[in-house]
Amino acid sequence: MSRCIKSLKKKNRNKSFFYKKRRTSVKKSRSLRQKKRRKSVKKSRSLFVGKKIRSTEIDGMEKGSDDSIKSSSPEKGSDDSIKLTIYSFNVLNPDIETAYMTFKSVFKGDPKMVDSEASEAKKLAHIDLKRFDERMNMILEIIDEWLVNSNAVVHLQEVCGKFLEVLKAKYGTSLAATSVQDYVFFGNPRNRKQAFKDEHRVTIVGKSIKIITASDIEITNNDARKNCLHTILSVNDQLIHSFNIHFHWRSEKEHYISYGKIMKSIACCKPFYICGDFNKSINHDAMIAIKKVMGCSALPSSDSYTGSTTSSKDDDIVLYPEMPEYKVAFIDNILFGNCDPVDSELSALYKVRDMEIFYNINEIRTSILGEKEFVFPERRFVSDHVPVSLTLQFKNK
Repeated sequence: MSRCIKSLKKKNRNKSFFYKKRRTSVKKSRSLRQKKRRKSVKKSRSLFVGKKIRSTEIDGMEKGSDDSIKSSSPEKGSDDSIKLTIYSFNVLNPDIETAYMTFKSVFKGDPKMVDSEASEAKKLAHIDLKRFDERMNMILEIIDEWLVNSNAVVHLQEVCGKFLEVLKAKYGTSLAATSVQDYVFFGNPRNRKQAFKDEHRVTIVGKSIKIITASDIEITNNDARKNCLHTILSVNDQLIHSFNIHFHWRSEKEHYISYGKIMKSIACCKPFYICGDFNKSINHDAMIAIKKVMGCSALPSSDSYTGSTTSSKDDDIVLYPEMPEYKVAFIDNILFGNCDPVDSELSALYKVRDMEIFYNINEIRTSILGEKEFVFPERRFVSDHVPVSLTLQFKNK
């Protein structure tokens, strides 16, 4: 019996030794695996220690380091800023009174035409109105040319209802327009009459830009209402305030100060710009005042004019020596704040593709004074204003 017990104890000792050895072996293998895993994780972490993935590196991937990564986001600069190209164009409303005022300047100061000045100007105005569809098609062609750049924003002034419907059908939700009707007062102070105008400010954005909100800002003086179109644009999640304006030519310095305060209170410290027909050159007291109130800037231009002027200032120029009464100035502009210009100058676009934009009043005058019937040439005389363009850049926040 004792021999059996001894044998059993020996077996149990061997078994115990075997299991102990096995447990030690399992522990060792587990320990080795854990060490390897920790070492692997530590190594992988060390690849990223002290190195930040910068947006410029991501931009590099967009440019071809990985063809499978493509971005539809707006164009960016090397410092991760967003670039936005702005166009502003007064397209000339096909309104008989507006056209009449344009062509009346053809005969200004010429003694031969004093008696027939009004009738000849009205005749030209009616002829020009008949070619509005032709002008409208040229303007659409110009807008399409600009919007090839998905980072472009096009601002139009003097858009009539007929043209607005065409633009809405073509550009849909990429378009915003003023909704409140313009008006003007005319006549002598004792017997003033109000006339409503079929005229809108319109903003159209490129494919990379979204219009978040659009609203009218009431802009009035004693003679007219021409509301500002305020839009908040989203460019790669950066919000930018845009103000599309057309100030009435009789607006005075105090009006510009008042308009500036309203716009500044809306834009506050966000990036913003104001563009359109200011009806004053950049050196006019009213323009200096609005820049000061809004804390915004303007670029110089080597171009000399964008439209005819009704104010008399030192920087107004006589465009045609034969017509000393007809003066022009740089009255269309783009002011900006809380952002930086990419360009060094503001550009006036006298020609787009093969189209000559500005109405050559002297050419019309020469033809009529030569007792020839004036025929409007093709691909010319698009508007009595020259469009302006500027590229701005905004920090991507």
